[in-house]
Amino acid sequence: MGLFGAPEPAPAPAPAANAMPPITVLDKEGFRIELQGSKGLDPNQRDIVATFTNAGAPISGLHFQAAVPKYLQLEMSPASSSSVPTNGSASQNVTVRYLGDNHKPVVMKLKVDYEVNGMQRNEMLQATFEGL
Repeated sequence: MGLFGAPEPAPAPAPAANAMPPITVLDKEGFRIELQGSKGLDPNQRDIVATFTNAGAPISGLHFQAAVPKYLQLEMSPASSSSVPTNGSASQNVTVRYLGDNHKPVVMKLKVDYEVNGMQRNEMLQATFEGL
């Protein structure tokens, strides 16, 4: 029990024990995209969480796409939101499976489309997870 008998707030979820430090792939005008990768239960699976945070003007029309080399298979869940308000956040889960040698790096080409202050933005990015 917390102060004055109120319930204690739930602790923030701890990162997976096998999680790598997040990679910042975009930090522009207060809008930041970080990717955090971890190994799944299957030795050929890698789980990646894209987190979108915003300290600038509100973001709308957020659309996040990824492509991987042929030795990987990609599965993306829908984003938690297509808008990110000022001081807000959203996330999207990505699962990558190795189709062969699981010792190669996870390489992702990323395309992010969004609107801020009435202006359409398009970003082409790349993320590489070594040792994931």
